[in-house]
Amino acid sequence: MNIGIELGSSLETNARMNRLRNASSPDGSSSASAGGAALVKAGAENADSGAGVTGCGREVPVASPRAPHVPSLDGLRGVAILLILLVHFYQKPWLGENTALGLASARIFGFGRYGVELFFVLSGFLITGILIDTRNEQRALRKFYMRRFLRIFPLYYGALVAVLWVAPHFIVLDPGAQKILSGQVWLWTYLSNFPTAPHIWDDSNLFLLGHFWSLCVEEHFYIFWPIAVICLSKRSLFWLCLFLLGFGFVSRSATAMFGAGESSIWMWLTFQRIDGLAIGALIAVSFRSKQLREFLPKRGLFRVCFAALACLCLLWMWWPRRWHPTQMDVFAETVVVLFCGFLLLFTLRLRPQDRWQRVLSSRALTTMGKYSYGLYIIHGILRPWFAKTFNFMALSKGSIPPLVCLFGYYVATIGISFILAYCSFHIYEKPWLSLKRYFGYEAKRRQCGD
Repeated sequence: MNIGIELGSSLETNARMNRLRNASSPDGSSSASAGGAALVKAGAENADSGAGVTGCGREVPVASPRAPHVPSLDGLRGVAILLILLVHFYQKPWLGENTALGLASARIFGFGRYGVELFFVLSGFLITGILIDTRNEQRALRKFYMRRFLRIFPLYYGALVAVLWVAPHFIVLDPGAQKILSGQVWLWTYLSNFPTAPHIWDDSNLFLLGHFWSLCVEEHFYIFWPIAVICLSKRSLFWLCLFLLGFGFVSRSATAMFGAGESSIWMWLTFQRIDGLAIGALIAVSFRSKQLREFLPKRGLFRVCFAALACLCLLWMWWPRRWHPTQMDVFAETVVVLFCGFLLLFTLRLRPQDRWQRVLSSRALTTMGKYSYGLYIIHGILRPWFAKTFNFMALSKGSIPPLVCLFGYYVATIGISFILAYCSFHIYEKPWLSLKRYFGYEAKRRQCGD
């Protein structure tokens, strides 16, 4: 869910980014600030301290060289993965599908699926920042692709090897698992979200791989977007982002009206989900240009738009399902994408003393954000096993209230998923990540004195 995100990585500031923001400060100063919010990009390097200007005219303090992580954005990633875990581990039958409690909880937890959109927005912002700030370096594309390879591929392909090649030697496959194995080429090639691919990835009662669709969307973005950033100016990138933002809505609308209706095709296809990545990229480009930054909503307009989008999301959450035509679903997706973009802007504009800055910088959220990539991959695969092993309603035979059972289920499933993601990161992924030092950006080498 690097999704969107670079999943599971630490967020660091970059020398060029900070110099750009210092140059565009109203007074031209570069006053240092310890801690606080920062404009950052995943995998980039921390450097000069200074004050930058947001789209609303407020200075945003930049993290000091000794504090390369940006907790608020790591925390935002933590929010995204928690939303996904809540919806994927929700057990609707336990609370009753036709009871008031069951219907209300299904609406609330069901909204968690939009955590994927938040990941997409974060990925568009962070990855575009890396590409813009390093595009003038020698072998910039080679460095970018190798660093993406070392971050994403080991766990992705390691999970596929474990599930598709190793597990069949130890368990008896059900018909759904056999179908997944027969179509595994789509998974190995990052094409499981392709329209012609068989949508069978969640048909097994042993393991699920349907959630890999979002990793395919991100990988397609990582492959083609760097070429656009290298070839185009910032202004051209800005207009391309606006085009892609509209294209995502138009593409979903056209497919819903004339194509697949409510099928997963328009839910999973890269073209249909490009707007989340585009709005994140648009913010990254805008913050790197004084002229383009003027297009970002200022204080008053920002607050009005943010509140309006939040209200529309809440309205959609409680809107009766029988009044959910497909075209309205398409429109709702766009509203959520815009809301996630404004949520990112809101986070970037937080000051160190703001309450939400402290919330997003909390240990719990930043830790979840750090391990979110592993959490995303692992939790989805194990969902059938969790459902059978921790069926507290059946084990208690109705003696424990459903809400207590659901709470216990969340504690067990999220807890085990986190432990596995933690072990995966520190035992399996870290050796791969250590190889990034051979593909470091020049800003980092200068900072380290070599």
